Formats: sequence, C-alpha cells, structure tokens
Amino acid sequence: MYSNQEKVEFALEKIRQFSEDVVDAQTTFGGYDNLCLNRVYQNSVLYCFSQIGEFASWIDAWLKREIPSVPWERIIAFRNVSVHQYHHIEPISLWNTMNEDIPKLIEVLDDISNVHVGDNETIQTPTRMTRRRQKGQ
Repeated sequence: MYSNQEKVEFALEKIRQFSEDVVDAQTTFGGYDNLCLNRVYQNSVLYCFSQIGEFASWIDAWLKREIPSVPWERIIAFRNVSVHQYHHIEPISLWNTMNEDIPKLIEVLDDISNVHVGDNETIQTPTRMTRRRQKGQ
C-alpha cells in the first residue's frame, strides 16, 4: 500500500490528470451549446469532477492548510453531488466549473514544487507536469 507521502503525491497527480481531461473534453466536444446537447460530453466531465473530488478527499488536512488557494471542501462536496445527485446538476454549473475553477486548479498544481511535511519528509509534486494535449495525445 502507499505511504502517506506516496498517497498524497499520487492523489495530486491524479487531480492534475483529471483536470487536464476536463480541458481535453472541452477541446474535443466544443462549447456550451454542445455541452447542453451532448450527454456523453456531460458524463465525461462529471466523471472527471467525481474523480478530482475523490482524490481531493485523499489529501490530508495539513496539506489542505498548506495550499489554501484550493477550495478542497467545495471540490469534495461537488464530487458528492456529481456522484449521488448528478441529475440535479445543470450544464451551466458544469460549464462554469470547467472554465473558472479547473484552470485555477491547474495553475495552483503547476506552481507546487515541494510541500514540507516535517523535518525529514518532503512531498515531491512535479512542477509544470507534462500536459498530454501539448504532446498531441
């Protein structure tokens, strides 16, 4: 199983990957009108949001305090809605989250390089993680 350090590193990497998947979905499927009309697009984005929230719940309280610019509890709450009450989520909520919150989250994750746990341990989080869309995937 994961050590605490590995768990946090893994969770941050997965949050980053699923955030990029949201951006990729928008690139693939298009704008707001397409989101409103295409359930596959909506479901793709909802799945990513649910995974981002799930991995955010893996983040320990001390790290959440170290990175206060991320609305951790809102992310986790949105995950719960996206999993249990997805039929109540309007496309405009998805769209706003995609275009306002996800870019901010990616930016914060880009800026994280090292988070110190204590005297003997540092969480290594990749700075400027490779973006799949830049590699043409």
